[in-house]
Amino acid sequence: MGLRLKASIFLILVSLLALATSIAADPKSDLDTINQEKVAGAADPEKEIYNQLMRMADAWNRHDIDAYLDGFLHSDDLVVVVEGETVRGWDLLSKAYHAGYPNPQEMGTLTIDRVQVQMLSPDLGFVLGSYTVSFPKKKSFGTDTIIMKKVSEGWREVISHTSFVEP
Repeated sequence: MGLRLKASIFLILVSLLALATSIAADPKSDLDTINQEKVAGAADPEKEIYNQLMRMADAWNRHDIDAYLDGFLHSDDLVVVVEGETVRGWDLLSKAYHAGYPNPQEMGTLTIDRVQVQMLSPDLGFVLGSYTVSFPKKKSFGTDTIIMKKVSEGWREVISHTSFVEP
C-alpha cells in the first residue's frame, strides 16, 4: 500500500471519528431511515448508497455470500474490521466469509434497524447503521460504520467496522 493511500485512509478514519460522534448525537444525516421523510427527500447519492446496502441485506437473507460480498470493493485496498479482527483485501474477506459460513443456511436473517447516510464528497459516503441478525437459538445486534465509494460498478464498501452489542 502506497504512502498516499495510507495517508488517505488515515484521514478518512480521523474524519470517521468526528463524524461518528456528530452523526449519532445529532441526526443531521442526509438520509436517516428513522425519519422516512429524510429517505423520500434524500438526494440520489444517498438513495443509491441506501439501495446498495438493501441489496446486500437481501443477498444475506437469501444466504448468497457471493452476492453479499459484491457490495464490497473488489480490491486489496478494502479494509474490514469485525470485533477487532482486521481483514485487508476482497480476496481475504471472501475466504473468511466462505470459511465462516461453510453452510450458508446458518447465516441467519438480517434485519436493518436503522441506516444514516452522510455524504463526505460526491464519491464518498459515510454510513452509520444498526441491525439484528436472528439465528435459531440467538440474536446478534450490531452497529456498523462504513465508508462507501462510488466506483464504475456503483457504490461499494471500502472501509467497514462492525461491533456487536449485547441485548
